[in-house]
Amino acid sequence: LPKDPRTLLGTNRIIHQPVSCGSGKYVYLGIQSTFNDYAAILNEDTTSCVTSIKVGINTDGLLLFRSSTVTFWPILMKLLDINSTILLIGIYCGSEKTVVEIFLSEFVREVQSLQNSGIQFSGKKIPFILSFIICDAPAKSLIKSTEHHNDYFSWHYCEVEDQYLNTISFPQTDALRRSNSSFRTKRNPEHHTGTSILEQLEFSDLVDCMPLDYMHLMCLGNPNI
Repeated sequence: LPKDPRTLLGTNRIIHQPVSCGSGKYVYLGIQSTFNDYAAILNEDTTSCVTSIKVGINTDGLLLFRSSTVTFWPILMKLLDINSTILLIGIYCGSEKTVVEIFLSEFVREVQSLQNSGIQFSGKKIPFILSFIICDAPAKSLIKSTEHHNDYFSWHYCEVEDQYLNTISFPQTDALRRSNSSFRTKRNPEHHTGTSILEQLEFSDLVDCMPLDYMHLMCLGNPNI
């Protein structure tokens, strides 16, 4: 047996240096690099039928301690066609919310490259598809640069103004539906607080690819959807 357990376990020797991101630090591990590590443990029966890589992405804030404001903001990935475990591709740690433009900049650049050129797999390039980005309502508003979920004009799927009926409600049933085009052109300017860095992903639909958060909506009964 080797003297060092890292040899036995095949521990990755590459050290990723964190970069400053607002009040905290951020490390981006990468989609291709993380995928390569995971693909190395797959058996041939699993990999032989793969013709494209479809991924789902999630990000959200996680408070580490009750007595502290320090939070983690991971970027998580799941390979949908391969039914993978949840893979970490980036993480921020700081005492305040992450600066989205820095936090997502490397992720956006890599997704752009993979959407254009494909992802390397088994010695060849195959199509890379970003199927969805799923977040709870506060995180979705943050990364899309839109109104907070309890503000007016906050609904992500229709151009409708909220009304307060004991709680924030959307009583209108015939509101104009948002589309990828209307979101990018800011047809409903009251919905936007700025320009999201995600708008650089030209092949992604920023309305339909960001579905409701099933966990908070159905499993936890949390209205922050």
